[in-house]
Amino acid sequence: MAVENVLRRAGLTALLLCGFFGCSSPVDEKIRVAPGDRAPACAGYLACIDSPMSFSECAQFLDSIGHWNPEDTSLLMGAMGFADKGWITKLALAQNARCVARAGADCAAVLACLNQGSAVSSCTSSSDHIRGSVCRDEKILEGCTNTGIGGENVLASVRCGDVGLECLEISLRPAIGLLASCADREKCPVNNVNITCDGSVASIQMDNAVMRFDCAFAGAECRPGEYPDITALLNTEFCKAAGPGCTPAEFTNSCEGNTLITCIQGQEAHTDCALMGQICRVVEYDSGPEATCTYSCCDPNTFDETCEQGVITYCAEAGMSTFDCTSAGFAGCVLDGTEAACAISL
Repeated sequence: MAVENVLRRAGLTALLLCGFFGCSSPVDEKIRVAPGDRAPACAGYLACIDSPMSFSECAQFLDSIGHWNPEDTSLLMGAMGFADKGWITKLALAQNARCVARAGADCAAVLACLNQGSAVSSCTSSSDHIRGSVCRDEKILEGCTNTGIGGENVLASVRCGDVGLECLEISLRPAIGLLASCADREKCPVNNVNITCDGSVASIQMDNAVMRFDCAFAGAECRPGEYPDITALLNTEFCKAAGPGCTPAEFTNSCEGNTLITCIQGQEAHTDCALMGQICRVVEYDSGPEATCTYSCCDPNTFDETCEQGVITYCAEAGMSTFDCTSAGFAGCVLDGTEAACAISL
């Protein structure tokens, strides 16, 4: 699906993430990650958490999240955990990047950073909650997932209250289970997925919770309506591109200045890459050349990382960058194909 491809290539490979972060109003400072904290935070996180992100993708995630206005993208604060078991740990990394950066090669300290100061490397996931995420209280969302090194369960948590939201447990119908997420509380619960629009921003009500999502990042318009189940939420069916008709299988993405032109659900969509702090250009993927939003000097999703004498070379906003794992207290670095990571031991 085209929306998914735009999102994945925009920065959060495992979940459609960074593409959601294009917003116009200021970001809460507690989510902005200082440039100097990004690489050391990724070093500790990737050494202690089993994540599909490469070092470059992790750095891109922590850069791109600075463009995210939580008020208009609250759909991401937990609800997307429905599709990605590691989403809670990534959000916890973003909220606590400086703590993780300072933890270095101490995995117990890294896990403590990801869970409000308490390292939990053994937990049990709730069987009646989607992806095992639950509300610890009205402000804290927590998730027990098998994202620890070696597949062990670890506990991570997100402070919904830091971005002006509550932690709510949403009853999904038909009987799928409970979805814990950061959201606004609605006094009048509904049975279906109800969408209302404020410009390009969709207000999504499920049960007693309201979340928001800005369709503008993909050049789409918000379409109000009532949807029978969560499928509409996962496929962002309420975001409809406004351009001419197109056939996805025959369409080739292109750049018009800094605007990415894609085909989404049979309509042309125009995405301003600047909303994500990126530019539009053609990148060579395994499947062939494709226009996408990315960095000017390198592309985090295709960059071949290296590991030489404990130093990782990776792709960042500033271009090809290095991180010295050994100087940061790690045993060195390891290379898995084209992806490098700092290592606790060699």
